Amino acid sequence: MRWTEAKKFLDERGDNYNQVLLTDLRDVVFQGDVFEKYAHLKSFIGCPTEGMALKNKYNPANYNWVKNVFGQAEADKLADCEIICAGTVLATVDAMKKFLVKMIDVVKTSSRLGDDQATFNYLARENLLDVENVVWMDCWDGLILSAGFFHKEHPLRLSETAILNGNGGVPALVHQYPSYPKFIELVDKVYRDKNFQPDENFKDTRSMLEQIIHLTALGRIDEAYKLFAKHLHGRNFVHYVDLLLELWENILKKNFTPTSELLMLSVQGALASTAGNGFQVEHVSKMAGFTNFCMKNRIAVSFIFRLFAGNILFMLANHLRDAKQFEECFTCFELIETLEINLDQNYHLFKARICRETGKKSEALASYEKALNA
Repeated sequence: MRWTEAKKFLDERGDNYNQVLLTDLRDVVFQGDVFEKYAHLKSFIGCPTEGMALKNKYNPANYNWVKNVFGQAEADKLADCEIICAGTVLATVDAMKKFLVKMIDVVKTSSRLGDDQATFNYLARENLLDVENVVWMDCWDGLILSAGFFHKEHPLRLSETAILNGNGGVPALVHQYPSYPKFIELVDKVYRDKNFQPDENFKDTRSMLEQIIHLTALGRIDEAYKLFAKHLHGRNFVHYVDLLLELWENILKKNFTPTSELLMLSVQGALASTAGNGFQVEHVSKMAGFTNFCMKNRIAVSFIFRLFAGNILFMLANHLRDAKQFEECFTCFELIETLEINLDQNYHLFKARICRETGKKSEALASYEKALNA
């Protein structure tokens, strides 16, 4: 949808501008003017690279995205190319319009995560962008720093007032900065409340979560997120599922901001890190309700968390089937199918069996057919 809406906007109002930046929001910070450096070019598109090959040990998803859209041979061909990130795309208006036509032609009927990034990588690497100048914006000295993967193998530097790229320069835009706690601290110091002094006398997981829940109840979301990012990264949350769900519930009661979505994504990551340990049936039910609300309202739900939620709900459906609670089984199916994840053959076969056992013959046949095609 984002690509279609961008094209619609540029078709209607593009003549008012020379350049355009399409960007993610909640994990981006500006440190300069992104439009100044290439203002002399009449036609260009920027390709921000992430410092890692498509097929890398930190995130094999990018390789699979290309394979899903363009096939195994193309994925293997591009496997050693650096990832081009579709989260920030800078171009002259004419170049962006051409790019959007090609992008939409591929992804217009897609609902899969990553198809757009796969398309950007394919178009750029196969020289199909049809643009006078393709500008590569790498993590060493590029105008845009996509920091998520790069910092895992290359220590990034900070000045008193800026995040620096690999060669020590100041990129105009930093993407994926929350992936690195020191970046969050710097952004907080420079751009957010400089006078906040959290109570850090108690840093154990429970007391810190209780402080964060209290702050969210007061609507002090920025402060709550700072504490979570600083003190709870990488903790074991198996014994704190109830507190994490209480925190998520508090966030949902407040007006949404980029920071509240970042905090919500942190909660989701913490829940997923438990691998389902520590969950009771009531926890699964509450988590499913929150997830369903977020999906319906297009509020942040990470792909990893959606996979985790799908697995937990599938396990619950098996438990309910053993207890012959078939209506609750179908509720689980409905929730799983709102998660926008790929459903495998096991899922469709299991659903078909429940449908057959409850006399839903047409639904059973439909599920068997999906199993054959999965």
